[in-house]
Amino acid sequence: MRETLSTVIKEYGVAVYRQDANMPDYYRKASSDDPPDRRGMGESLHIAGLYKLLDGLLEDNPGLVMDNCAR
Repeated sequence: MRETLSTVIKEYGVAVYRQDANMPDYYRKASSDDPPDRRGMGESLHIAGLYKLLDGLLEDNPGLVMDNCAR
């Protein structure tokens, strides 16, 4: 995903990347399948992966402005 997004950002000269993922309670529902001793790990891992992607986009595209709205 990082490579694809970075390619598009460069190809079209995108200056602002907006991430709008308004999915109410999706992460909590996804984590409801976690074992009791690991409750919330699904949500935590998803968010960690999202931040890794966003950090990678900034690394690949210096000066890119991020607008991350919703949750």
